[in-house]
Amino acid sequence: MTAQQTKTILLTGGRAPAALELARIFSRRGARVVAVDSCGPFICEHSRHIVASRRVPSPRFEPEKYANAVLGFIREQKVDLVVPCTEETFYLAQMRDQFLGDCELLCEPIDKLRRLHHKGDFMKWADSLGMSTPKTQVFTKEQNIADKFESVKAQLNSGQPFVLKPAFTRFANEVIISSDGRYEPFDIKAFAGGRDLVYQQFLPGRQVNTFALAHEGKLLFNVAYHGDWTAGKGASIHFAPVDHGGCREWIEAFVAKTNFSGQISFDFIQEARTGKVRPIECNPRVTSGVHLLAEIPEVYDAYVNKTPVELSFDRLKAAQVRLAMVTFGILPNLRKPRKLAKFAWQFARARDVVLDTSDPRPFFYQFYIYQHFMRRALLKRVPLQHVAIEDMVWNDDVLCMQPVSELEARGA
Repeated sequence: MTAQQTKTILLTGGRAPAALELARIFSRRGARVVAVDSCGPFICEHSRHIVASRRVPSPRFEPEKYANAVLGFIREQKVDLVVPCTEETFYLAQMRDQFLGDCELLCEPIDKLRRLHHKGDFMKWADSLGMSTPKTQVFTKEQNIADKFESVKAQLNSGQPFVLKPAFTRFANEVIISSDGRYEPFDIKAFAGGRDLVYQQFLPGRQVNTFALAHEGKLLFNVAYHGDWTAGKGASIHFAPVDHGGCREWIEAFVAKTNFSGQISFDFIQEARTGKVRPIECNPRVTSGVHLLAEIPEVYDAYVNKTPVELSFDRLKAAQVRLAMVTFGILPNLRKPRKLAKFAWQFARARDVVLDTSDPRPFFYQFYIYQHFMRRALLKRVPLQHVAIEDMVWNDDVLCMQPVSELEARGA
């Protein structure tokens, strides 16, 4: 790649291991990669593949300042392409008009992203397109609280296996799963409060996670994987690739019918009885499936030139977040020999997504980041995952911002 052809790519959400993975993939193809994030220390700051980085205000708590800082950095670094890597995606999508003329923002408009991210609206949309989905009912925040309470209670007491969750959630937070129709008593009225709730048919089977990139309704690549090891009951920390034609067919049809462009991820259940797959949620952003693509340089061409990637299954290698695997895999299973043996076998055969001998600093820096967030979690008495994302989570937040002028974006 010549100096004239060199692309400058901005990764937002530079705290995410997924951002580090993309930085390495893009940089090795000759791109100039820069990064921003709104948390204190973030892992991309110390990668040799990042030529410039900046800490910016929180998109959730200071959206106008965030917009000013990001746009200023884009113009300063002459960015060609912005690739969001965490839930700041939804804030950036609301700033789309301000990016026009400066660079390409790799995400759809906010109305489309919201429809995908809302766990009930996504199901309604997919169902309306003739796609296979589980039975789903949405209780909206506009409903009278008493009526909503009675409706939710009636469904829970129907004796049917179910999943109950807020429309916007992550890491499986506040998700109630009953595989037999029974459940532990909880404060339904408080849980049902001022937000949309999604009541969904429970599907017995194995979960399959996916990550894909599409452009104007055409699938550029797709990977599927099992995430058997998780941090708590939510985010996967081990990623074992699977060759799954059923998932690919579903995704290919969906992105075509919605004319989707950008990064998109789906979680499916492969039903134990029939072997068929049905989606349980959509995340219209990058997820951990990107780690399976570390040795696929053509991924750069998919992002920059919208070129489809021919992915044979034997090119995909298992990956893991090793520090999290030690924390959440070994300690809870010390008295479970069979599970510990399975853990040891998978742990030994998967590469660490952070460790790279040609780019070693992020590996050592992650321990500082871990203790930074752990200390904050202990002080606030909340889970580690909460403090790691509290400044950029998106729960249908609507931004009311004045247009950002060029002078403001430059910090004048």
